[in-house]
Amino acid sequence: MAKKKAAKKKVVKKSTKAKASKKKVVKKVKAEKPIGKVTHFFDKISVCAIKMLAPIKAGDIIRIKGHITDFVQKVESMQLEHVNVLKAKKGDEIGIKVIDKIRDHDYVYTAKEKDLIKPVAVPAVKSFVQPIIKPMIKPAIPPQPKKTEDYSKNKFLSF
Repeated sequence: MAKKKAAKKKVVKKSTKAKASKKKVVKKVKAEKPIGKVTHFFDKISVCAIKMLAPIKAGDIIRIKGHITDFVQKVESMQLEHVNVLKAKKGDEIGIKVIDKIRDHDYVYTAKEKDLIKPVAVPAVKSFVQPIIKPMIKPAIPPQPKKTEDYSKNKFLSF
């Protein structure tokens, strides 16, 4: 029998210098985590019920954001089961007085002091403001006697 010669396979090595691929670096922005979800809004008294997902305390600055709603306010007071409280923990359902209309299923986030809109004092200018503030008083007009027309010359149809 004839011995078969083992055929040597040629291995082609790839060049070690691979093309450097440029990867796009995308910075991940930390998404705000909600601290609560609005369960109900009482429009006549402008109070909302919030199911807390994280703790909150009186004096914190919150941002209420939804499909249409987006504003920032300070938590002046809050109630838990009709009792004023200073702190609320995760799982509590609290009531907070809000400054604007909100909707059910809006989310509550923490905000910073710089996000609050502070009212700007506008200097009063008397020369322009004074005439606008004064009520307009109509001059008294003496009553005019009613004119009576003479219809004796007119011919009316009679049926």
